[in-house]
Amino acid sequence: MKIIDNCLCTYSTTLDSYIIINTINGLIDQIDAKENEIFHKWNLLDYIEPNNEYEKNFFDSLSEREYLIDNKYKEETIKMDVIKQILKNWELSPYSIGIVPTYECNFRCSYCYEDHSLHENMEIITEKQIDIIKTSYKNIHDISIYGGEPLLPKTKSIISYILKEFHNYPITIITNGYYLDEFIEVFDNKDNVSFQITLDGNREYHDKVRHRLCGGGTFDKIVDNIAIMLQKNHRINIRMNICRENLQYVQTLISLFESKFSNFKDMVVFNFDVITQIKEIDKEYTFTWLKDNYKMLSKVFRVNANFNRCNIFRALGERKPIELRTNYCNSETTSRVFDPYGRVYSCMMTVGRDEEAIGYYSDSEGISINRESDILNRSILSIKECKDCKLSLLCGGGCAYEKYEISKTVHAPNCDYIKRILEKII
Repeated sequence: MKIIDNCLCTYSTTLDSYIIINTINGLIDQIDAKENEIFHKWNLLDYIEPNNEYEKNFFDSLSEREYLIDNKYKEETIKMDVIKQILKNWELSPYSIGIVPTYECNFRCSYCYEDHSLHENMEIITEKQIDIIKTSYKNIHDISIYGGEPLLPKTKSIISYILKEFHNYPITIITNGYYLDEFIEVFDNKDNVSFQITLDGNREYHDKVRHRLCGGGTFDKIVDNIAIMLQKNHRINIRMNICRENLQYVQTLISLFESKFSNFKDMVVFNFDVITQIKEIDKEYTFTWLKDNYKMLSKVFRVNANFNRCNIFRALGERKPIELRTNYCNSETTSRVFDPYGRVYSCMMTVGRDEEAIGYYSDSEGISINRESDILNRSILSIKECKDCKLSLLCGGGCAYEKYEISKTVHAPNCDYIKRILEKII
């Protein structure tokens, strides 16, 4: 027996101890300094033979958690079987449906990943188009509605129609929140509807980066609208796009919610995401700050941060495997996004870019998906660097589009995510 190649042994500054991760079954274990020394000694051997009772007990524990294997050929077979099973599970998974009612937007946020010229397109998705989507997809997991800005006075009718047609599914509306007060009756008694609303700090900072097309602040009205929705028993996910410049306002925003909405602490979640367009050195600084302050920030409200997606520490505590992945997210598998112009996309980051459409839909032809689309054929098997990487099943190759402008292909690895997990979080 030998130690598998597909494992990681590292020191966790968060836990102040060593951990080992089996990257083909997802199990994670904490070991002490002496066991770590033995592990590294054994890792150099093609055949392990324990020398004493202590080593025998450690050997048995490693064997039980499948860190040991007869030979590398058997390990390669096991890993490929795991990959095939995950890919098969994806084929049977329900779809996440995204709907873009309109690309028009009443904001001009400074860091928006969409080109603002897109926000001048005023077409609105039709009821017939919604009917095509509903008829074509029966196996649905959830619905997301975004834009542009989905909640404009002109979209009230189509939003009502979408809610009626998809009333059996959880619906998340990603909105800037400015016109929520004009949709009160639309969302009344819709307990399947929740909202993601962005606030980027205190009033002064938020109004600087998230202002209206015609100028003027938005912060106060959004907060007032959040109050209305909470009183109507709607769940709210507060998204804050963070960078070095607004880190000082993270606690300020949470404190504001503590003072105003402490009675709704079970209905509010804070989600912090690092702005992708900032420099790498600033990303690293921001991730580290978020990790160091995570416990302090989550005292009252639940806090999600994009570094905890791996759920490594929860898996360790429960002694259960983390979720392994052949794909970074379902944009490569079961995500479908529909816009008003009859185009279908797989990732919300690509909507409005004709060249990234994976298909089309119309009254006459229904929905036509190009199964040869690069993004739908992306997995750790299509990325050369991922095939032999022992970490590939932890990260799924990373986000395909975060570095698309650099790589010019989706079949390239984006190792930033797993690098941050290992270097900044663990």
